[in-house]
Amino acid sequence: MRKRIYALMAMLLLLVACASRTGQRLRVFIPGVYARAIDQEFAVGHDTLIIRHVQDNNYEIIRRSTFRPIRNGRKLAPVYSREAMIGLFDECNQVIREQRKGKLLRFFPMGNKLLLGSSEYRKVKL
Repeated sequence: MRKRIYALMAMLLLLVACASRTGQRLRVFIPGVYARAIDQEFAVGHDTLIIRHVQDNNYEIIRRSTFRPIRNGRKLAPVYSREAMIGLFDECNQVIREQRKGKLLRFFPMGNKLLLGSSEYRKVKL
């Protein structure tokens, strides 16, 4: 019985150690510049996310967007927008939760990308 308890405790300790190492690797990956192209029927353009670690679990997220609406097959004048957000890193779920609208940023270091909702961004700069 004692051996089972020790084995269970060892497995639990190993699991906790692996989870914290994964979280640390993810925290190193998160800061940087991410981009995505927009090529839809009614607009073309691009989005950029700049993510900067502020302190502890806090991150500053700047979203810059440029798109050109398409009407009757013609591209109209570009529309520019900039949005500043603050996000908190959720240790358990390994995501950043944006504070104002509750958006989730999910990171995939192996694929060098992040998902903001269903939008996929590629990391282009550290």
